[in-house]
Amino acid sequence: MLQTRHWFVRLLGLANKSIIFDEVHAYDAYTSTLLEHLVRWLGSLDCTVVILSATLPSARRRALLEAYRAGASQAVPVVPYPRVTWVSRENVEARSVDVEQRWHRDVVLGFGRARADAVAQAVRPALASGGCGVVLCNTVSRAQDVYRTIRAVLPEWDCYLFHARVPFGWRRERERQVLAMFGKKAERPDRAVLVATQVVEQSLDLDFDWMASDMAPVDLLLQRMGRLWRHTETRRPAGLTGPRFLVLCDGEADGSPPTFGPSECVYERYVLLRSWLAIRERSAVRLPDDIEPLVEQVYGEQEPVAPDGEWTQALTESRHHMMERLAEAERKARRLLVPEPGDPEDMIEHFNMDLVEDDDPNVHESIQAATRLGDPSVQVVCVIETESGQTLPDGLPVSLQAEPDSALTRHLLDASLPLSHRGVFHALKREAPPAAWRKNHHLRFHRAVVFREGTAPAGEWQLRLDPDLGLVIEKEENG
Repeated sequence: MLQTRHWFVRLLGLANKSIIFDEVHAYDAYTSTLLEHLVRWLGSLDCTVVILSATLPSARRRALLEAYRAGASQAVPVVPYPRVTWVSRENVEARSVDVEQRWHRDVVLGFGRARADAVAQAVRPALASGGCGVVLCNTVSRAQDVYRTIRAVLPEWDCYLFHARVPFGWRRERERQVLAMFGKKAERPDRAVLVATQVVEQSLDLDFDWMASDMAPVDLLLQRMGRLWRHTETRRPAGLTGPRFLVLCDGEADGSPPTFGPSECVYERYVLLRSWLAIRERSAVRLPDDIEPLVEQVYGEQEPVAPDGEWTQALTESRHHMMERLAEAERKARRLLVPEPGDPEDMIEHFNMDLVEDDDPNVHESIQAATRLGDPSVQVVCVIETESGQTLPDGLPVSLQAEPDSALTRHLLDASLPLSHRGVFHALKREAPPAAWRKNHHLRFHRAVVFREGTAPAGEWQLRLDPDLGLVIEKEENG
């Protein structure tokens, strides 16, 4: 819980409720710490808390159980995975769960080069006899690059792109199309490849015959594998004998620690290195049997076994860097967290600071460390400049000087998207929202980005809104 305006009203609204957290993973220990803080509060408010996760390490599970019990420690029963664990004020219990045989499967594991042209060449033999494949990229820019390359190398194939850097209206339509092709009981194409970011990693019930994925923390790789051969009723092409998962990583040709490229801007190098050590010599992953051993190998308390001195140095340096960033983020966040449940008078003493609006980008950086480790974002509305005036991407005429009614507000929100690119964020944050939007609760912190002849400047960067690629961010060429 953060000390933003009206935080106590939000907290009161949760009292005596049943709260469900889905898709809780081991990665991002800092966010997990915040979850513990919230669970402690929910326990004090007599809430029923349900946490769903297939990849939670034992240490994190114990910490969440203790948080709900206000710090009271008790041994957690050891039962085989998968399991259900529950806690009350008095005790902790656990029970193993039988998994139907149809959910057991062996995923064949392979490794390939991460270059866009190499990915395109890997797609051809994987889907030579048909089927639906997905290439999962860790950044939008890389997804756009891989998509363009596959389209150039395999122009006769059906290829689609799905990511979050598009106006909300476009994203809603693309999500509908993706579910229609790869969802449950979908009309699946004979052969197609989807290039996507983490938007397909969770929440959407999708099924693919083959997957290639950028290297990621092991719990997220396992989550992605769960999108392979997911629907037992789906008919597979005759040439496919089972689920196959290709890990994309340019590494270890000479035995040295690999580099992970743009993925290191998304995930900590230390966690990526430990995940690589856990999977690099495997030829298959058996689900669900291998989930807990792999997660504990990466996130457990036992130190990883390094192949040589160069590996030891890489692990030591990357761990030190991760801990420094984590400590700095915690220092920034500490003053913004609601104190632990306690005496009301003690709590009042903590609230002498000016509380902030948590969706205002001008203060967003000051609380970003309190919500997650990552770059801050700003909400923008895309406006197209034409010879006859300004329109939204859906063609609706718009005036930035007119105060929007409820119908126009919905259209403007459909034309909006969040931008977290650091350079673009700082450029757009300096721009003021249109004066006509400042009294609109939904739009008061949105910036208008006007595209003239297809592009819009943002400091040293140039934005281009493409119906196929989405929003493209490119370095502005000088001269």
